[in-house]
Amino acid sequence: MISPQASRAFKAFTESKASSLLLILLWVLAQLIAYLLFGVQTPVDTKEYMTDALSISSGEWPTDHTFWYSGYSSLLALIHWFGAPYEAIIWIQLMASALAAAALYRLAQLWGGESSAFIATLLYIGWLEIHQWTMILYTDSLFTSLIILSVYALPFSNHRLQYLGAFILILLTAFIRPVGALFLVSLLSALFFHPRVKTTPVSYRIGIGLIVLVGFLFLLNFILQDYVSSFINSYSQAEIIYPGRTILTPPKSLEIPDTDLQPLVRLVSFMVYNPLYFLQLSLMKGLLYLGHVKPYFSIIHNLIIVLSLYPIYYFSIRGWKSVEMNPLKAFITVFISSQVLMVSFTSENWDGRFLLPVLPWIFLLASIGLSRSFFDPK
Repeated sequence: MISPQASRAFKAFTESKASSLLLILLWVLAQLIAYLLFGVQTPVDTKEYMTDALSISSGEWPTDHTFWYSGYSSLLALIHWFGAPYEAIIWIQLMASALAAAALYRLAQLWGGESSAFIATLLYIGWLEIHQWTMILYTDSLFTSLIILSVYALPFSNHRLQYLGAFILILLTAFIRPVGALFLVSLLSALFFHPRVKTTPVSYRIGIGLIVLVGFLFLLNFILQDYVSSFINSYSQAEIIYPGRTILTPPKSLEIPDTDLQPLVRLVSFMVYNPLYFLQLSLMKGLLYLGHVKPYFSIIHNLIIVLSLYPIYYFSIRGWKSVEMNPLKAFITVFISSQVLMVSFTSENWDGRFLLPVLPWIFLLASIGLSRSFFDPK
């Protein structure tokens, strides 16, 4: 246990300007370390974004699966229009990451106090993987940052211009990655817990909820057109970690749905035809996703993950339990749950980057759990 004197000293420090200055210096140091260790990287998939950026620059919008990355490609097109190298987007990702850290600090401050704000931001800055992806021309870093900024911008908008800015930010975020659709659903779910909405008749809320659900299912079916065949193929190969890694043997009696079915029906049909096998696959993917350890990581690497991330999970659960349901808690709950389900239904990526958008919200909840356990008990 932490002594009362140490607890008071920590609280006094987090309420001082020195704590903010320390966080700024640590953020700058984290970027420097990430740059020195990893440098600016342009992996293979980056070429798709660059190709789409050229198409957008010439007035042709992407129509294949890369349409769902068009927000990121549009930013690259804008950079190209200014005559700058594509690597300039790293500066945008750095600025977005810095603003996201500040927004996360403010959200934690309003929800859990100064101690929580300091802890949440410190965890965000201290997780080097977040800053590693900031140095890579991929969508993950910007998507993570823009989600935080969108969640912060919406409730703090007070007039039409601010609401317009928040709407544009949310729209951009939704088209950075295909899972932007899950971000939108999570955001809409949060609105159901807004004080004004909670006072409306239950029948209205149920009706709006059904409209949102049906709209999401239509959108999901549309998105799946580009992905469902690869998903079914991965199921038939018992793929747990993309690309092609498995620890299961698919059953010989595996039933594959007809290809002429609607994408969503085809996906659900596979689950219905092979319930136990699909459940086994999904549980393994979900556990590997949240566990974040990988069989090909070194023992030391996996041990660091277990010793750092798992206690954070513990305190995030305590933090979640300690706060009343409100729009922010609803968003976090739906967003994290949807991300877990998404990976469970598809595949965990070999590098674990799909956990990136979830981590800041885990840190926020953990900061409240830690703060109320040691520094500011309620």
